[in-house]
Amino acid sequence: MRSTPDGIYQEGGCDERPHSAHRQRRACPAVIYAATVALYLAKRRYLPANGKFDLGAWEKPVLVVSVVWLVFELSLFRDASFRDAWLYVLVMVVIGAAYLVTLPATRGRRALDMPDMHSIDGAFAQKEQI
Repeated sequence: MRSTPDGIYQEGGCDERPHSAHRQRRACPAVIYAATVALYLAKRRYLPANGKFDLGAWEKPVLVVSVVWLVFELSLFRDASFRDAWLYVLVMVVIGAAYLVTLPATRGRRALDMPDMHSIDGAFAQKEQI
């Protein structure tokens, strides 16, 4: 490993210093997974039962382990070198929140309602019978 005049360490001609884009690729999936788990925790009682997959008694332990893991994983990204990645995530959250606020303002309260949860398998079965 050798140092170039600008302080970049190179081995075999490859730059080993992590770039902002690489940091974003590492941090963004963790934030997306955390948001998915948080939304599931907030809305799981209101989701329709589909009868196809159910964790049963294991649901709560799986959720606890996933939350603990995500807290640990997100704590890895609190270093100052991830500032750009967190800024990127913050901008995306602000854009999403702005869309969520303008949706009912432009289309009314019903714009936030869940769509009809019909069975896609049932729709295909009806189509095949015709």
